[in-house]
Amino acid sequence: MKNKISRIQFDNTAFFEILDLEAKRKAQRRDELCSAVIGIPVSNELLEEIAWLSQSDRDAVLRHHPGYPMARKMESLWSVLKVFERAHADLSSQLERFRAFSLTTEMHKPAGRESLRNIEVSVSKELLAFSASAAALVEHSRRLQKILAIPLFVEKRGEIFDPPEHRFIIEVRNLISHAEFPDVGWQIQYGDIRRTQFLITPGNLLESEDLHLDSREFILRCDGVVDVGAMAESYANRVKHFYGWYQRAIEGAVLPQLQDYRRIVNRSRTISSRTVHRILLTHYLSAKIDPYKHLDKILLPEQIKTAMTLPIRSKEQVDLIISLADEHGACDEELRGMIYKIFDVR
Repeated sequence: MKNKISRIQFDNTAFFEILDLEAKRKAQRRDELCSAVIGIPVSNELLEEIAWLSQSDRDAVLRHHPGYPMARKMESLWSVLKVFERAHADLSSQLERFRAFSLTTEMHKPAGRESLRNIEVSVSKELLAFSASAAALVEHSRRLQKILAIPLFVEKRGEIFDPPEHRFIIEVRNLISHAEFPDVGWQIQYGDIRRTQFLITPGNLLESEDLHLDSREFILRCDGVVDVGAMAESYANRVKHFYGWYQRAIEGAVLPQLQDYRRIVNRSRTISSRTVHRILLTHYLSAKIDPYKHLDKILLPEQIKTAMTLPIRSKEQVDLIISLADEHGACDEELRGMIYKIFDVR
């Protein structure tokens, strides 16, 4: 008689019902947290719960925090500032490229025409990026100031920026974006001091009835021809000065909603980093890797050089490595003990 093997049929209906109930429970709790974070400061108990949420759920909750709009606008402004700084650096680089090219014999030969044309196009592109990012800075700082209201913002802006220069740069952006590209050409001045320049000849601007009086004043001040390099350098210095002051003013202000928002974000980063490193360190311990062969993955070359001046495998050396690599303050006693084992601290 053949044995009959009974098979238990798994009814997955109940399983999916449980998953659905759990998803609904999490969604309900997420909605409750969205309401809870409106009131600040958020309690430490709620902070810990939020910090352990998934990235998507945590982001959904934090969007309801009073500090979120301010933090996002600040992040956007500083991002635009970095773009502006890069645009200025790239424009300066192309102007230097032209100066170097003008010293070559190729500059005055037919074979060099394509190279010269490439430089001209590159300068024009960087001029567009420079003027557009300057205009973006204005708009982003206005949006932030509407909800931030840092004292002396208007006064400091008027003290640092030159209105005619600023207006001209903004109108160059408007002209390029909405009307026509301004006349941009180069010249080489020979003499005791050899000088190369890219120049804007804003005749089309001067002919416009919509030209702002400040822009007209700036053009006349430049005798009708604007040196691109000199203008960009002057304006970039003003931007650096003003936004350096603005950033210090923001950080020095007492902004409870922003401080509370950052407290939650920083705690979330700490927990996330700690979780990831616990997993990695467990793997490293089982694999018995030599940590000294992987220092370049967590430290800069100069930091490695400093760490290696200390006794190998010493507690002092490993503590220094931890302090240099622990960006979010994630290293607790458990992780430190694991790291000591990996480095075989003696």
